[in-house]
Amino acid sequence: VTDAVPFTGDPLADTDRDGVPAILEYVHGTSDSDPGAGPGLVTAGPAGQPWFTLSYPRRLGTDAARVWVEASTDLRTWSPATPLASDPPVDNIRRETWGASTTGRPTQFLRLRVEW
Repeated sequence: VTDAVPFTGDPLADTDRDGVPAILEYVHGTSDSDPGAGPGLVTAGPAGQPWFTLSYPRRLGTDAARVWVEASTDLRTWSPATPLASDPPVDNIRRETWGASTTGRPTQFLRLRVEW
């Protein structure tokens, strides 16, 4: 018995044309047939604090996708960000927050990576 939620279809498809590919809708637990479900789920902030953060919802059981956040100061060299928080699940979805220290770094970028 497994709690895995299988992924089917084209991971790069965007059936609802909301700019969020199917693989991210799968990870976030949203529908690729609802254009209002995907945008705005990934949030960044706060600027000017000791940590620059990226938060996103992660549906439990989305084992077909490997998800992590990376940080860069130049958009060329990327390294793993630090996992900072994982909220308790609500309706089988938990919010994860990752970050990178801004100390001594006037510019910081974060990106959400998904492999399937």
